[in-house]
Amino acid sequence: MLAWKDQFIIDNGPIDRDHKMLVVRINNVLRRLNGKAQADAVLKDIFSLRAHAEFHFKREESLQEQAGYPGLAEHAAEHRQLLAQIDGVLDEIEALPPEAVVPEQRKKKTLFYRWILHHLIDTDQKIKPFIEKLNGASEGLLEDMARKTKVG
Repeated sequence: MLAWKDQFIIDNGPIDRDHKMLVVRINNVLRRLNGKAQADAVLKDIFSLRAHAEFHFKREESLQEQAGYPGLAEHAAEHRQLLAQIDGVLDEIEALPPEAVVPEQRKKKTLFYRWILHHLIDTDQKIKPFIEKLNGASEGLLEDMARKTKVG
């Protein structure tokens, strides 16, 4: 299972809270992809992960835009790619009967591990200085902006 590490920290605020929840939801999915869970249970956890990821990506992109992050278009494209990969996994599992046991999915597990290792550690770290600058502009500004961000 994956564990939250200090090297993942972006803002000690809304982005990190979202990321921590993504780690929890990814761990739930990884537990289900052990070859013992029924398709309906696996789908429930993956749909939950996808919904939170989509919410987080919209919020993160909004904050990047407000922070003037120059890599926003590429970052948003990676978000779309991650959602498309999740959709591919959902499509495969939805093709199974709900009561069918989903066979162990090493390839799918790798997708979720790689997502954390690449996206949180590499891609998201590039936004950290921009978010810090935005947050430094005013005490609590980032929290305020995150609350006001229209998503969903």
